[in-house]
Amino acid sequence: MKPLAILISATLLMVILTVKDSISQTSDIPSETKTELSNSVGQNNLQLQNLEIRHKAAVQNGSFSEALQIEEEMSKLTPDEMEMTQISNTPGMTEVSEPPQGDWHSADKVVHFGLIKPSIDSGKTMDMKIGEDGVMYSVVNSLPDGSFYKGNISLYKSTDKGANWIHIFGYLYTSYVGSVSMLVESKDNSNADSTRLIVFYTLSSNANMSDATVNYISIRSNGTAANNGVLATPPAGKKYSHVSALSDGAYYAAPTYYGVVFTESNNVSGFTSITKTRYFRTVNWGASWLNTTLTTGFADYFPSADYKEGSSDSVYIAVERRSSSSRVDIILLKTSFVPTSTYNQLIIREISYVYRKPNLTIMQTNPAMKMVITYSGNSNLFYSDSEDGTNGWEYSTYLQNTGNNYSVFTHCMSAPGGEFPFVAVCMTADGDSVNVIKIPILHNVIFTHKVNSIDASQKTPPVIAIRPGIQNNLVNIMYAGTSVNQDSLKNAISDYEGNKTLSLKLSLQGFYNSSTNKLNAKDTVRMYLRRWYETAVNFDSGKAVLDSVTMTLNFNFQDLQDCYYYAVIRHRNSIETWTKPFYIRESVQSYDLTTAANKAFGNNQVQVDNSPVMFSIYGGDVDQDGSIDATDLSMIDNDSYIFAAGYKKTDVNGDRFVDASDAAITDNNATNFVATVRP
Repeated sequence: MKPLAILISATLLMVILTVKDSISQTSDIPSETKTELSNSVGQNNLQLQNLEIRHKAAVQNGSFSEALQIEEEMSKLTPDEMEMTQISNTPGMTEVSEPPQGDWHSADKVVHFGLIKPSIDSGKTMDMKIGEDGVMYSVVNSLPDGSFYKGNISLYKSTDKGANWIHIFGYLYTSYVGSVSMLVESKDNSNADSTRLIVFYTLSSNANMSDATVNYISIRSNGTAANNGVLATPPAGKKYSHVSALSDGAYYAAPTYYGVVFTESNNVSGFTSITKTRYFRTVNWGASWLNTTLTTGFADYFPSADYKEGSSDSVYIAVERRSSSSRVDIILLKTSFVPTSTYNQLIIREISYVYRKPNLTIMQTNPAMKMVITYSGNSNLFYSDSEDGTNGWEYSTYLQNTGNNYSVFTHCMSAPGGEFPFVAVCMTADGDSVNVIKIPILHNVIFTHKVNSIDASQKTPPVIAIRPGIQNNLVNIMYAGTSVNQDSLKNAISDYEGNKTLSLKLSLQGFYNSSTNKLNAKDTVRMYLRRWYETAVNFDSGKAVLDSVTMTLNFNFQDLQDCYYYAVIRHRNSIETWTKPFYIRESVQSYDLTTAANKAFGNNQVQVDNSPVMFSIYGGDVDQDGSIDATDLSMIDNDSYIFAAGYKKTDVNGDRFVDASDAAITDNNATNFVATVRP
């Protein structure tokens, strides 16, 4: 049984850390970087930005010849060392059109059967995104069978929110695959075949990932029109690692620009050498690329990048800066969306402490309302946030209770709206719990709960995707399962929220027959769900037939957020009855009103049997005005006078006749002033 969600007040979790907001307060950082994050760009960059505005408009209008002319103008303003016209072929790469592991078992939510690649370079070995077509997509880096092939990248999709996964395409490699990062972009939202999956990954002929290149796959969502190749080859003695993809696709379709950020470091183990942060970007769906290098002079690892729309479009990159074995800071770099070597930086966390594995997400609104960074420190997990990218980072909030030991891995994502636009995932060090944390914008409350049904491996990060909604956002997770002794990563496992069945058991006072312990007849019942903090709004609803023998109803919901709900029950001649608030989390959630009066809000039920004990919803509210009174009795009396029969709302006991027995039930409840009790 998975534990219920825990409502945590951040006033109990908030830790105020004394940090330096600006690089200008740090004496050991070169003077040219002692600035807060700003929007300064060079003259060439301003010209490129203006050209990009024209380029996007030309592509959006279908003026492709004009777009090509503008690309030529952009190329003239780009230094030769920053421009690459095309990608080269990836060696040792073989297509896999069918999954080698056989049929799916959707009940287990297994995305990929087989051994998953551990995070050799501490980057993601799986990723998951939702497309603008509403389809879920995932990429998995797995270990192939046999000794000839060393790497395997598989792409999957789910058209039912994650319940079942279908293999799209795959590649086998004679080299080793490292970290992966995926985008899902659409050239035309009205054409499903225009959706493309874009995967960046590192590839090396050596198991330790030395000399690793950065490679690229672009393929339609139906598995056709694949493009792939080597995007970047490192200098001698260097390797690339930790790919992080980004795009402006939340704001554009055909004129989408996208790119990737990654680390260049020496071929040494332990990630301790001075690094460079590389940034590649394309404006024409991979036909050509611009690239640049951010040189900070520090050991900056594990970049997590995202795009920020604005008057000057920007790329933000959270990195782990390794000063020593006992001093690892979280740093935020900011550069122009147009590739340039100019950047600004800001310290997010320091104080001679070891902070690890930052993950950055920016709310894709214009202007961006908030950005969040999650990270680990001393086996605890934190998040920091800012509305403008500069202010507010000094506050650090625990993602989880401090008593547990957690893995260093976190992952966070954001949606453009909803009550909880930010979501993070983390896991305990033993893999027992994969926890989802929902982060609001304006108040310091988080929800957290365990979501995995089997143990997870702590050797690769879990990932999440958000299915955005108008009022609420729903979460999908993917993680690597594990063997009993945690020595291998077994299967890519998916879980999701929203698809739920609520099974209610209830009895109707007049319909219940104490001689048979059954209801006199089946009947239709409507049920409305209202969140505990928003009782005036119907969040979702359903209609079902109440079984006369089991006295149960089943309501199916497609996009139901984990939350505390009141179930409001309405029947044609019974009093509207509210349940007590209860938490709906499991895929099948049960609630039984028949066992006690207090299962209804305000104890608003009547006991109709002692053996077995049976409580029922009050009958007799014929006019459905929320109270049982003389008006209801008058309606019953009128139908009784003409010997009305059949399916009548005045038939309070369900025997298909309107008579004195219906009036007796109603009169008794009217005498006791029975009415709806609401919170």
